Amino acid sequence: MWDPAYIAFVPICVNEQALHGKVTLPNMQEVYVSFIYGLCDSRARKQLWNDIILCANRFKKTPWPLLGDFNVTRFSHEHSNCCQVTKAMEDFNCSIRSAKLDDLKSTGLKFTWNNMRCGTTAISKKLDRALGNWQWFKLFGDSYAHRTIRVSRITLPFPSN
Repeated sequence: MWDPAYIAFVPICVNEQALHGKVTLPNMQEVYVSFIYGLCDSRARKQLWNDIILCANRFKKTPWPLLGDFNVTRFSHEHSNCCQVTKAMEDFNCSIRSAKLDDLKSTGLKFTWNNMRCGTTAISKKLDRALGNWQWFKLFGDSYAHRTIRVSRITLPFPSN
């Protein structure tokens, strides 16, 4: 949550899986930000991946983080009991590479979702994440995402003027 007296947010594009907008920070620095909720169906998420690639081209000269529930893991170690890479994971990673994004450093929980079961049927996954483009890392390299159960936040070390 932010105080609108200090940070202004202007929506640019809204669809069923993403809210993209421009944020003006207290030091008047402008960044783009995307809040993501990927649909459960991997075929439907392909539209999100295309949307992210389009935004990456549009936002490439400006810092841009994306955060939220992408509803897919990137790597096998982000799944509690699976060591194979699925087609959905490959599609996600391909879009991340095409958009020239990378994960922000993170603290907190390793897994952000579980199926609420115990024993051998229990599954946990890292579905929530924060990504950034090269401009984001260049300007906010000390930022990180802190994950708690189903809530993620980005902490920024704002430069003082």
